[in-house]
Amino acid sequence: MTATEVLVKVLDKVPSLRLVMDHLPDVRFTDRPTKDNYVAHLKELGQRPQVYIKLSEVVHKSGDKVSADLNLYKEWLDELWSIFGEDRVMLGCDWPQSEGLEFNSYPNVIGVARAFVATKGPSAIDKVFWKNSAKPYRWVQRDPSQRKA
Repeated sequence: MTATEVLVKVLDKVPSLRLVMDHLPDVRFTDRPTKDNYVAHLKELGQRPQVYIKLSEVVHKSGDKVSADLNLYKEWLDELWSIFGEDRVMLGCDWPQSEGLEFNSYPNVIGVARAFVATKGPSAIDKVFWKNSAKPYRWVQRDPSQRKA
């Protein structure tokens, strides 16, 4: 059973649960049927307005090389975007686990994420880089100097 299948079952039992899925889009599929099954359940999760995703493992190693070229990741990022849309995608990071990992460095992750989100229009950057986190995490303004979502 894939992680997405488990999450669908959990949300079937607790439909009011807010869920933020970390570490997307870093999923490596061994074959097409595995990916199709994963994506089918991901699409089911995407139908639930309380499910959000974090773009936190945007870049990855392929063999012994790392690339921060958006073109290598864009197709999968576009698929995730089509499932969750600009209102339920957030930027995340893997700190402190990523500390010292050249492929998951802040410049790589943020650079590719920013390049991708910029292709979605000006409002998407504010949403993905901070506003979208307000709803699932229930952020509240505690100081007048803080921006409101």
